[in-house]
Amino acid sequence: MKFCLEDAEGRPMPAAKETFHLLCSEHSPQVERFRANVSTTHFPAHVHDGYVVGLVHRGVQKLVCQSETYFAQAGSITFLNPQEIHSAGAASSDGVTYETLHIPAHMVEMVAQAQPLFRNPVLHSPVLARQLAQAFHQLDSAGTKEQWRAKISDIVILALQAQKQTPERSRTEYGTRIQHLLGYIEDNITESLSLKVLSSVVGISQQHLIRSFKCVLGVTPHDYIQLQKVALAKRMLQDLSPSEVAALTGFADQSHFTRRLKACYGITPSLYRKQLQSRSNSSPGARAAHAVCVANSTRNRAMPPSNGRL
Repeated sequence: MKFCLEDAEGRPMPAAKETFHLLCSEHSPQVERFRANVSTTHFPAHVHDGYVVGLVHRGVQKLVCQSETYFAQAGSITFLNPQEIHSAGAASSDGVTYETLHIPAHMVEMVAQAQPLFRNPVLHSPVLARQLAQAFHQLDSAGTKEQWRAKISDIVILALQAQKQTPERSRTEYGTRIQHLLGYIEDNITESLSLKVLSSVVGISQQHLIRSFKCVLGVTPHDYIQLQKVALAKRMLQDLSPSEVAALTGFADQSHFTRRLKACYGITPSLYRKQLQSRSNSSPGARAAHAVCVANSTRNRAMPPSNGRL
């Protein structure tokens, strides 16, 4: 399938040099903006603790979510639930330009007065995309924290309204064994979790576990553990140095941790920690907000209900 690089109006756009940046908000470090212009760079399977709302400005983004592949062209809005496993990149060598806003679950729930579940990851709507792009721009120009919070609320409301226009998608339900195994992995994420150990936890063969796990989550148990380790390590950078985090989370060394974090989130541990520290120092209450975000990250895992199957 061949895609041409176009803007939201369908006009051809020239490809630009690859760039990608992850920035923490000065008003709340747990709110992040990610901007990318990529053609060959692919961000492998990873998760975010909060909700993600994105805009595709040029080209076509390839988004793999819940084992399904989606193509989001210019003028599309993308949505991700907390802890939803996904990968992203350009649909072709022509490249794609997009940006995402990462919002902690508790902030979205405060606006929605519920724990919403985005039912579809992509909506092509140039009209709504322009409205959201304007809201993103206003977020950048918000002078006070109160104005910034109001713009975050506007973006959440726009995203929830946009989701109402998306079709329902079937969601694979997690069985009780998979639910139990995910809980076990979470409780022992810093330990050595071999396939033999995991299969004994749920009482099935190793091959059966691999097949069932990949069918439900789209990744193998090993890959799932690795992406959860990277997500945990990213959270820990709020309070610990990259070398300390690497040691505590079981990475071979700091350079291994650096490669994994940058591959998944587009930023090195040292730069991310520097941003967190500078934003926390300039934002009263930011550490308390971080504590709420970390505490809620487990509770807000986007987990379909159990149906009694594996």
